[in-house]
Amino acid sequence: MLRAVRSLPAQFASRQEAAEGLAQLGFAPDVARWMTTNLESSDGRFRWRLDFDALEDLLRDFFQTDRWSVVLDPPAGVALHVIKASESEVLSKEALRRLDGVAATHRACLHVVPGGHWIHADNPEEVVRLLARHLP
Repeated sequence: MLRAVRSLPAQFASRQEAAEGLAQLGFAPDVARWMTTNLESSDGRFRWRLDFDALEDLLRDFFQTDRWSVVLDPPAGVALHVIKASESEVLSKEALRRLDGVAATHRACLHVVPGGHWIHADNPEEVVRLLARHLP
């Protein structure tokens, strides 16, 4: 997504124009429309309000940080719920195997739901249903 938004113009005449640009780059219409919520309007033009350099730094840090110790041994009283989109390959087979092992201890639960990487845009109803069911 970062590569895609950086390849688009810095300004748009409308949110629809930005969504169409993302759709032309292969993103599903719902994901493209969701992404346009990150545009702000000024002087009749729409601009990204996100700092893409900062987001890239955060992503790099995220992928360098190993938190398996927390997943494998969550703090007392904590149950982990992981949502995996059925069409996403972000979680490796090894990660899924490890999650299954934790789930066997009843301290974590893996929920596989229909959708792609942007599950909150592809299947928001299911995400809300899971949150409502499992939040205290």
